[in-house]
Amino acid sequence: MISRPVTKKLLEDDRPIVGSSKLLYPHLNSANTLSPGSVSTVDIRSPMPTMSFSPRDQPMTIAKKKLQMALAELVQSEYMYLGSLKRLRDVFFDTCVDNTESSYSLKIVKYCLLHLIEIHTSLIDDLARLFPSDRSLYQIAELFAQRVCESAICRFWYEEYIKQYEDFLKIAKLNNQTSNDREVSIRWATAWQKYLEKSQQSKKHLDFSIESLSQGPISRISKYKLLVESIHKQCKENLASSQKVKCWMDQIHSHLSSINDNSWKLHQQQSEFNERVESIINFRNIPFVHELSIEFFGNALLVGSETIIWIEAGERGKISTYPILVFKSHLIICDCIKSKTRRSYKQNIKFIIPLSKTWLVTEFKSCGGIFCEYPYAFKIIFEINSCQYEFAMVFLTESEFSIWRNLLDTLINYVNGPCDLNFIKDEIKYVCVFPQEICSYNIDLDGDNYKKNIKKCYFKHSINIRVKFDFPISELQSSTCLTNYFENDNSLMYQQLVLKKSNVVANQKNLESIWSKELPIHFRTTTTFTEVVRSWSLRSTSSLTRKWSFRKLMDQTESDSHDLSDEHDETKEGNQVSHDDIPEPVTARSNSLKRFKDSVSWYIPSSK
Repeated sequence: MISRPVTKKLLEDDRPIVGSSKLLYPHLNSANTLSPGSVSTVDIRSPMPTMSFSPRDQPMTIAKKKLQMALAELVQSEYMYLGSLKRLRDVFFDTCVDNTESSYSLKIVKYCLLHLIEIHTSLIDDLARLFPSDRSLYQIAELFAQRVCESAICRFWYEEYIKQYEDFLKIAKLNNQTSNDREVSIRWATAWQKYLEKSQQSKKHLDFSIESLSQGPISRISKYKLLVESIHKQCKENLASSQKVKCWMDQIHSHLSSINDNSWKLHQQQSEFNERVESIINFRNIPFVHELSIEFFGNALLVGSETIIWIEAGERGKISTYPILVFKSHLIICDCIKSKTRRSYKQNIKFIIPLSKTWLVTEFKSCGGIFCEYPYAFKIIFEINSCQYEFAMVFLTESEFSIWRNLLDTLINYVNGPCDLNFIKDEIKYVCVFPQEICSYNIDLDGDNYKKNIKKCYFKHSINIRVKFDFPISELQSSTCLTNYFENDNSLMYQQLVLKKSNVVANQKNLESIWSKELPIHFRTTTTFTEVVRSWSLRSTSSLTRKWSFRKLMDQTESDSHDLSDEHDETKEGNQVSHDDIPEPVTARSNSLKRFKDSVSWYIPSSK
């Protein structure tokens, strides 16, 4: 059902353009017109003529008239552009988007759209304030070019809009109208498009589809250069004004080149990076209202692997190292990688946590639940479906601890928050995934599923955890805090959880192509000839010896049987045959194995 306020707002955007009439007929609003209340004899005089009818001034008159029309075209097109931005906001974002969590590209496009509407509304007001005035037409042309360069082309917002435009179209396009697994209501969008196209004037045939409206900002910034060039072409009669307009035109060209280079090149690089992420992480089959992909989460800000501790049934702690991706609105944790697996495969997602429903806790004593004296650790607490869950993140060095803490603190407390976890029912549905075996940190006592959730909740009960390594800390960067932690081991009543080196190395190897540059890589080793040899099918000298002995035995057996058959033939035929010219029965394979054994024995030291 079409609401009356939205329809009224849309029809107001088609109001007549006042600014263009002032440009075409400046004498109607001139400050030199006679005032009926004037009494001074100085004011009783003929106004300054705005147009000359002398044949000598005819070229100048034609140039001024064309300049007036160029300025009027700029104002008129600016009104039309602003109207298309408002239609995209009112029709698409306010009526066609479902009450679920919006994708990253949809959020950024809407945010940019609101700021562009504000910027161009202010621009039209600035252009309108230039009339009435005592300025000449060439001075007005200079001010028009200046306003376009300084206000109309806002580099930051247009760059952000262009970066997210293609991902936005993947979500908002209407070419697959049979699918219902979409974030945008296709029926509403199509209905609004048909209504707007039918309600326009008979002479107009504008396209009001989402694709056409969303393409407006991209096509508009390229037209500013053409509009200012047409103004500059008509200012050639006035050399000073022509030079000033040319200067502003060059700056506009520089802004457009910068927007094109920064936005499209960065978008191409990010698309290639997202393809590498999708080759490692499986974003399909995520349980949600509509189908999700990596475009829903946006661009990964940090990719690495860290150790996670969470609580299972019986208040037993579980520790493992997982691949972690940080997006602007979500934290994604994938399944742990098996260290003995050689083939590459996609990692399934284990956690998806909305950062707008999350706390970051650096002091373990302040909130109960998981308690750990390990110096480089903090907790993440998130709320979903009247339940609160927690897990601790453990880091090996102080540098990576600071990187993760600073980034998550910014995203949780400033970009997406701060958030109050007070069991208030959400108006929208968030994307949230977590394993079923995790126990609740706290639950809402007045919630609908209280009896079901109470069975797996420890109600902030303190659970003491002691983190240990299966490798010496000398393999890490030396730290006084870490050394003191392992020396003062008074954890008789603590749960002992061991951080395994093999899991850390396996994650680093699997995420090597997408690993963030600012994160350190632990246990980096160089490959030696011995390691290469041991990675082959013949892993040790013992296996090599067994294969050599077996082959030698087979060759000796074949030799004995060959000799017996020869003797039998000699006896049967009664002929004497010499065997001096027959070599030993050693095959080519046995010779190659012997040479390989000698080379390996030279590189690999004896077990003794």
